[in-house]
Amino acid sequence: MSGIDGFENGNAAWKVYKKLHAENQNRELYIFHTNNEEIKVIEQTYMVHRGI
Repeated sequence: MSGIDGFENGNAAWKVYKKLHAENQNRELYIFHTNNEEIKVIEQTYMVHRGI
């Protein structure tokens, strides 16, 4: 895991997140607040139900 940039506000971070995600949708991206001393990433399996 590596940092991409630092931001003064969450809106700027989301803007860059959306740009990077649009460029490569297979890349996992996370936004973390620097007030947190420890970074925790919890993986979850998502089940999608689609109507037929």
